[in-house]
Amino acid sequence: MVRGMTESDFLQHILEAPQEAAMTWKVLADWLEERGDPRFELVRLCHDPNYLPQLPDAARDERVERLLESGLAPCVPTLVNSIGMRLALIPAGAFLLGDPTLQETPEQNRVQMVVLTRPFLMGVYPVTQAEFEQVMGHNPSRFRTGQRAGQPLYRVDTSRFPVDSANFADAQTFCRRLSALEAERAAGRVYRLPTDAEWERACRGGARTSRAFHFGMSASSRQANFDGSAPFGMAAPGPCLRRTCQVGQYPPNAYGLHDMHGNVWEWCQDWCSEVPLQPSPVTNPRGPRRGTTRVCRGGSYFNPASRCRSAYRIGYYPGGHNDFIGFRVVCSLPKLPRR
Repeated sequence: MVRGMTESDFLQHILEAPQEAAMTWKVLADWLEERGDPRFELVRLCHDPNYLPQLPDAARDERVERLLESGLAPCVPTLVNSIGMRLALIPAGAFLLGDPTLQETPEQNRVQMVVLTRPFLMGVYPVTQAEFEQVMGHNPSRFRTGQRAGQPLYRVDTSRFPVDSANFADAQTFCRRLSALEAERAAGRVYRLPTDAEWERACRGGARTSRAFHFGMSASSRQANFDGSAPFGMAAPGPCLRRTCQVGQYPPNAYGLHDMHGNVWEWCQDWCSEVPLQPSPVTNPRGPRRGTTRVCRGGSYFNPASRCRSAYRIGYYPGGHNDFIGFRVVCSLPKLPRR
């Protein structure tokens, strides 16, 4: 399996044979270590539950954060679809959903063990204005290229900004139309919005503890696009853009996802639930069957950092068109031909 293989070969094998992923990750870590690549430790910490078993979960999560802060790029299996969207593999597994420090409401305060039994692919970035327009034929965004002097984004290329002002139905229609493209149908890729649990699993990047953000317990506006005058934890106040910005400007989490905190809130599939928690662990939760508001996650450019935490959710009316809401897509792992 190793002779003549490249890093891309290992990551492609994980996509093609997810049932063999645990062994492939271990072999990739050995391969990186033999070559003096410091990412071997990041791979072991994220994908080998038997690596340093004596290390407390909190210390493990902090070590991953420090490695990413140092500028190491995570090793992530990715797929590029027919319109150029990059999607990263989110592994199946158990995680803690929620944060005991959230005090706004009992619903925000919930903590529950959740098990996702199937891996899935998630957009590395929120859907951009260019991607939305390519599929839908128009761009509803408020924060788009200004055509007249004096407009906030006059002559600024916003094609890589997240689409904003798309309501829940717009997001659903985008997923259906993207799935219907000939190349996507041929590849067996069906797109949808993430569930609430899938979104938080992806945001946490494999963390074992209920940390406030994928980068730790503090947040400044150098780490995400939110209201920099209202940081979180020990972070100092910073600048505030007061608008969306190009995706990918801030560091990724351990799953290679950008902009999970701030920039735009992201629609999820679930109706917003106020019902009591189910007994833990819960497997593949899908939320209530009906409701009046849909879950949005991640916070936005004008929110304080506290609203951008990994566990923070709001319910928003699905018909709303607002410049602080966008979305990203997921799709089930397609069956790829073995090479």
